[in-house]
Amino acid sequence: MIKKSRMLHLLATLLFCLLPVSVAAQEAVASAPQPTEPMLALPPSDMVMTIDVRRIMDEAVPRILVNAPLARARFNAELEKVRAKSGFDLRSIDRIVVGMGDFNVNLGNTTAAAAPEGATPNKAQNNMPGKFVAIVTGSFNAPVLVAAARLVSGGKYKEERYAQSTLYTFVIDKAAAPEAFSAVPAPEISLTSLDAHTIVIGFPGSVRAAIDLHSGQGLSAANADLISMANNTRGALVGVGAAGGAVTKRQASAAPPAKKLELTPLDNLGSTDAANASGTGSGTENEITKALAAVRQVFFSVGMADTHFNVRVVARTEQSSQAQELVSMLEALRGFAESAKDPKVRKMLDVVKVFSENNELLVNAEFAQADVASLVTDKDLKMTAARPAAASRSAKRTAVRRRRRG
Repeated sequence: MIKKSRMLHLLATLLFCLLPVSVAAQEAVASAPQPTEPMLALPPSDMVMTIDVRRIMDEAVPRILVNAPLARARFNAELEKVRAKSGFDLRSIDRIVVGMGDFNVNLGNTTAAAAPEGATPNKAQNNMPGKFVAIVTGSFNAPVLVAAARLVSGGKYKEERYAQSTLYTFVIDKAAAPEAFSAVPAPEISLTSLDAHTIVIGFPGSVRAAIDLHSGQGLSAANADLISMANNTRGALVGVGAAGGAVTKRQASAAPPAKKLELTPLDNLGSTDAANASGTGSGTENEITKALAAVRQVFFSVGMADTHFNVRVVARTEQSSQAQELVSMLEALRGFAESAKDPKVRKMLDVVKVFSENNELLVNAEFAQADVASLVTDKDLKMTAARPAAASRSAKRTAVRRRRRG
């Protein structure tokens, strides 16, 4: 289970990690015309994502934490802490759309040309995308937010005029960045406002491409298929569309890897220890790797209705036999998972339906809100009410006296 309250801190700072802001008051602004669909400003990507932050904050989180009042109070406290320190309210975000591409960039094995813009080769950073951009919309004042980022950087940024925008590029390192940004896997992050209520943040090259698309330059339909997949489920909290093989595309096009590429820990299934140790495997690849390689498109969504949450995954393969093979593998994995001792987990697995239609693998599940909430309690999160300091000191003194008597 999730330990203590770290999950709550991560939830509260997840979106904050995308916004390098600090002490600048957020000003109320008059409502502006609605911008065009932000996903059309995403440059060519291997994966696109849309996140309905407003509904997650206002509806999903309270439902999930309905049986964890202490956890919910801590979550709200973390949001207030961010607002107090930065002047920015995470609840003012409506939506985030993300575009990523050129995955599996192993800077220890790639040349400067293969690394993301601004990154240093031969540095131990694995599985980071070569392209990344996030477009954030909401009721916040975008220009004020950008100004706040400049303040918190202490002047450690580069300013450039690009098209009709002013682009600010920040050097992200542990010495200069707030603690919340220490995990950002890129040495440079660029930020600008697209309009009064929209900011764009990401790798410098990706941000410039987004500016071009937003101003009408470039091919706005570059991600048409992926966007259609990500928006496949109306009203979803999260929607993702990805091209098959996106995670291994960069590795395949770069220099030969020093060792066998392992997609997941399951990559070892179906091969002997000796074969895996040598990096050859049975016929070079095992059955799981072959099945995953046949996937051409993947999309999934997480939605929420009045009484339940729903999850939908679709993977399109080249042939119907490959989709059927993936169904068999997932059913086998479900058999292992159903041996779990926790009856709550087994109940959740019972509603997961895995099947194929022609060349598509489909996974559908509807989880009752009560069942989801039952998995997240203060006890499971190891959360207890804070005791007054005086009571805590008294308890310690009592424990010491008892040990002495013993």
